[in-house]
Amino acid sequence: AMPIDEHSGKNVGRAMHMAARCGHCQKMNELLDSLGDMDPMEKDVALEWLDKKGNNHLHAFVTGETEEDEVDAKLGVCLRLMENGFILADKNDDGQTPLDLAVGEMKKRLPNLEKEAQTSKRSRGLSLIAEGATVKSMASAAYVLMAANRFKARRHSRAEMEAGAAEPQEVMEV
Repeated sequence: AMPIDEHSGKNVGRAMHMAARCGHCQKMNELLDSLGDMDPMEKDVALEWLDKKGNNHLHAFVTGETEEDEVDAKLGVCLRLMENGFILADKNDDGQTPLDLAVGEMKKRLPNLEKEAQTSKRSRGLSLIAEGATVKSMASAAYVLMAANRFKARRHSRAEMEAGAAEPQEVMEV
């Protein structure tokens, strides 16, 4: 039998999703901290983990009521997720965005949080497309766009594989 590697992207992704679904801020922060020590490919696998309904970690984390005294802590985790490329416009299989699933105070404050995250230097993934437009150097703009497209292509190839499509298309490596 293969030994279980708790640091594999899939296992970290699953753990992160369970913590997100439970609204567990401390565990989410610990798992987000652990991403820094991971191989970049495994980190992407962890961050791109979706449940059977196509919900990402942000969908899972903002769903449902939030106790008043937990709003700030939860928004702190949301900011970290957004800094790692999660966006409010991302749709699950039912066409719902994290903003659609958020309730009350969370719903009110998430859009401003996303603006804050987009100005953060640590952004990756889909928000890199927006950053690409503002990067001064053409070389880094091109790299940023290629990285963002690779991130999107992996998400789409996963969806195609689950839909029973042929082999996923090769994505140009940077």
